[in-house]
Amino acid sequence: MYKLKTIIEKEITMNQKDKNADRQSIKRQQEQDKNEILSGIIDNESKTYVFEKSVSVSGAVKTGTFKAKYMGVAARLRVGTIRAKLLDGAPSQSTDTLTDDIAYMIAYLQVSLVDVPSWWNFEDLDDIADLKDMYLEVYKFVQSFRTENGQNTNAGNSTDASSEENVES
Repeated sequence: MYKLKTIIEKEITMNQKDKNADRQSIKRQQEQDKNEILSGIIDNESKTYVFEKSVSVSGAVKTGTFKAKYMGVAARLRVGTIRAKLLDGAPSQSTDTLTDDIAYMIAYLQVSLVDVPSWWNFEDLDDIADLKDMYLEVYKFVQSFRTENGQNTNAGNSTDASSEENVES
């Protein structure tokens, strides 16, 4: 019994290390991307962002206009709830990192995207890279409103995307 418990603990630890390594990779990408200028139009008054994106859907590349909104605390709670539902309530330790990350990105986009083309559907996306690109585009916009330790003096008006979200690990 002790051996089984030790093996399970080692598996959980290894799984957590893999998950942390992947999240660190995403954080590095976000760090590189945060100095890029967003390609869409930001409305500071309504805290929305309109942008065009091309994605591969059902075997065809489609381009459409998307509108994202800034997410406050309640919206962040909805992201967690949707993520849990997408994973059928399975704890993140029991899923592989890719599955967990896909669930998080889909949940994040379901909450933050307020206007999408009629053809847009997560079920029909062909490439995970398209999902990640869409997530990072919206993430950069949302982060442009966040402040961390007072470093972002323009927080709230989206002119400085230098703050970074603290992602759960």
